[in-house]
Amino acid sequence: MIELIIGLIAILVLLATLVQITDLSKAYSESMRTARAQAGIKAMSSIETLSDASYIRDWQEGRDDKRYTRDDMEISGNIGTANTMINYTLIDSAPPDINNMILSELTPIQSFNLLKASDTHMVPLLPAIRNFIYRKEFINIESEVWMTWTKGIY
Repeated sequence: MIELIIGLIAILVLLATLVQITDLSKAYSESMRTARAQAGIKAMSSIETLSDASYIRDWQEGRDDKRYTRDDMEISGNIGTANTMINYTLIDSAPPDINNMILSELTPIQSFNLLKASDTHMVPLLPAIRNFIYRKEFINIESEVWMTWTKGIY
């Protein structure tokens, strides 16, 4: 009898996990759609906004000891270092209008006019997941989208 109860609980947890993964996937898609829509509105604006993109020199690994994961911290670079790393031979081979645009900027990153949009969704956890797997009420799903400003092209 005890084996039956343990088996039923295991099946319940597996089914709850499948449903929870579906909820998380839906929330991620919705979050990306919202962030993409916000970035699209900014990108199509005829008014230029200042880019908050920064130079990243390197990444400091977080607690999981894996690079480029959520818990990593960026190590900021500076404009002088970034300008010395630019491959000007590659820029010289670019079409003249792009070449002039990049070389005329004090900080080349500004010539790309990167715009950021983000969105967060809180996904409530199912009771079976909350009781047996992850003892939290919610999981936050965050999305970040970067686009270039199109200078009111449309």
